[in-house]
Amino acid sequence: MVKTFRELRVYRTARALAAEVYALSKRWPKEERYALTDQIRRSSRSVCANVAEAWQKRRYPKHFVSKLTDADAGAAETQAWLDMALDCGLIDAETHDRMSTGYDRVLGSLVRMLQDRDRWCGPSARREPEVVYEAGDSAEVVAVEDEGDGTHMPTIPHLDTHRA
Repeated sequence: MVKTFRELRVYRTARALAAEVYALSKRWPKEERYALTDQIRRSSRSVCANVAEAWQKRRYPKHFVSKLTDADAGAAETQAWLDMALDCGLIDAETHDRMSTGYDRVLGSLVRMLQDRDRWCGPSARREPEVVYEAGDSAEVVAVEDEGDGTHMPTIPHLDTHRA
């Protein structure tokens, strides 16, 4: 069972690829610093950041999908910048193909997560048991209930104010 975003294969793969993008781009000419170098570094890092955000927002399916979609876009953007780096002679064809294949794997993983979002989203008895919060001398059990519209709201016995 995955407990943090760092355990997700897609995150680990995207992070390794972003590190490689950084290492490669350190050797690029200074005139590319504010163009290709910054763009490819930003887009490659955004994949990791958006996967992390999606993981943290998985209780809310629409937010989860939005962040994974942003990660998907960042991976595709990075591939476009890799194409430009190849065209400019900054990377060779072998490096381009290896990196592009790595991002294809990331994209495939993201698409599978999006297609099977119910497996990843919302609380689940298997993943999230009831949580006991201690408040002063008493402990309250907080249950998470489905509101019928795909959202989940906590039920706190003495503070159940979200129901009108």
